[in-house]
Amino acid sequence: MLGILFTAAPSTDVVKELQDKVISLHEHEVSFLNDTIANMQSNVSIALTIIGGLMTIVLAIIGFTNARAQKRMKEANNKMLEATDKIKDAEKKISDLESKIAEANSVVTQAQSVADFAQDKIDELEKEQEEIKNFAERLESGIKTDAILNAIKMRIDFAKRKLDAFPSKESPQFSKLKDEYINFENQYYKIQFDSGSRIMEDKKLTAEESDKVIKLAKGIARFMRDEDIETGSNE
Repeated sequence: MLGILFTAAPSTDVVKELQDKVISLHEHEVSFLNDTIANMQSNVSIALTIIGGLMTIVLAIIGFTNARAQKRMKEANNKMLEATDKIKDAEKKISDLESKIAEANSVVTQAQSVADFAQDKIDELEKEQEEIKNFAERLESGIKTDAILNAIKMRIDFAKRKLDAFPSKESPQFSKLKDEYINFENQYYKIQFDSGSRIMEDKKLTAEESDKVIKLAKGIARFMRDEDIETGSNE
């Protein structure tokens, strides 16, 4: 029935109504698209604004951080330069100190060498002085001994002359005097021989030998005094 009606009598109003609906739908879609695009543009604009703000903040932070980093790097470089200068200065001072130490060691070595040389000379002088002292003592002792022995020899010779001139050579007194004379003479020659050997050996008389010389001198003096054999007593 409906098919007959449509085919039989198509209506212009229906076509127009359909066209209006299509146009209205199209306009609605266009309006929706425009709104959507507008919203998207608005969102994009907001996003771009936010991104721009963030970029500005980020760039500001980066710039601040970079500036602070540059400042710290500059300070670090200055510190490094200062430290390098101090290290160089310290190395120079160490080098100067080492030079001074080496110089001081050289002076000490030279001073020690001079001191050793001086000590050697002092030792030599002390040795020479000791030798001179010993020689002087030996010389003094020898001279003194020779003088005493010469005096003893003179007394012994004088006593011999007196004995040779003794009037009674058979008397007990003569025998006694002769025995004492021979004893003193033997002591004299023994002491003279010993002292001569000492002098030839460049040695000083021992205390015992010196005592023997003095004892002999006193003995012969006492003998001549006791027996009245002094010079000119029986002449």
